[in-house]
Amino acid sequence: MVSWIGNVLFYVFALIWLGSGARFRGLLRSFIPVGQMPLTVYLMQSVIATSILYGYGLGLTDQVGPAEGILLTVGILACCMIFSRVWFRFFALGPMEWLWALAAIDVRPRGSAPYCPQRTVSNEEFTSSDANSDANKPFFLAACRRLRMLTPLSLQA
Repeated sequence: MVSWIGNVLFYVFALIWLGSGARFRGLLRSFIPVGQMPLTVYLMQSVIATSILYGYGLGLTDQVGPAEGILLTVGILACCMIFSRVWFRFFALGPMEWLWALAAIDVRPRGSAPYCPQRTVSNEEFTSSDANSDANKPFFLAACRRLRMLTPLSLQA
């Protein structure tokens, strides 16, 4: 029991010590996009791994040893890191996080693309009392008003 706690403390303090260095901080920054879309990454990793390992995919569970499993895990993580970095160049939320946000405010999307129409809305429209009533706006524009974070990054002021 004591050796287990000692090992955990060693790894925690080693990571804290490494995190204080400039090189390691640069490595940690590469994980930021992955951390901003955790539900998407979790589902993506699950689908990729089960498609490779389980019988409905390639069925390679018996052929993958510990070393190959680690390489497979690092490869899947690298794919997720690349995907999330490219995704966040165009969108402010991950695809599953976008669906979660839409479900949370009970708004049904009318399009298949997870972003608002190419229309900029002035601040006066958001502050006037007539513009704040969603009944005066088209359905999807009202949803975009509530979920302003879903607009493409190129449209955000």
